[in-house]
Amino acid sequence: MAFIREVGDETRKIGLEKDLYASVMIAQAILESGSGQSLLSQAPYYNLFGIKGSYEGNSVTFKTQEDVGHGNLSDYEAAFRQYGNITDSLKDYAELLKEGIGGNQFFYKGAWKSETITYKEATNYLTGRYATDRNYDEKLNALIEAYQLTSYDNEAVGFSTTEKNMIYPITEPVISSTFGLRGNEFHRGWTLRHLLDRLFKLVFQELLFALSISLHGGIM
Repeated sequence: MAFIREVGDETRKIGLEKDLYASVMIAQAILESGSGQSLLSQAPYYNLFGIKGSYEGNSVTFKTQEDVGHGNLSDYEAAFRQYGNITDSLKDYAELLKEGIGGNQFFYKGAWKSETITYKEATNYLTGRYATDRNYDEKLNALIEAYQLTSYDNEAVGFSTTEKNMIYPITEPVISSTFGLRGNEFHRGWTLRHLLDRLFKLVFQELLFALSISLHGGIM
């Protein structure tokens, strides 16, 4: 996926410096930005994580939605941070996870590498804190496994950017689910059902292709 190639190496560097799972950060960026296809995530805004407020005095206003209770959504306009580039967006998000929210520096502590054994503990901790979606960790884990994102959690570059090394290439992302509040913020992303349906279809297509090669004795 082009988006992973674009953010992968820089996210690896930031994750190692900040004691965070780069794999989790990349998966979250995929969900939050629709693989970099949302207007907010593209130039000149570069906001990959939908963080509200301003960054170095720069912001942009977009219409968004807020969960006002019982799944009821209210439309309103909000200011989102505007960055000069993707790297600034990644670094600012890492600072959020390290500095916390609401004066609580350790609000996201359970997602730090030093506080966990595997990335799954981190995604589980973020569920209900970074996102109210009860399936948030399952969505992140599915993306991490599908794209072998754990290779970005280490110093060694053990990941080829060719599509052959991506287990389940996901195309045409659809931003469709309502996750609800994250602190005082609201964000969206893929539904788990949509994500798993796409993975199943792609796996089925790969199996049919492999069977065809076997029956015909290889590709001419």
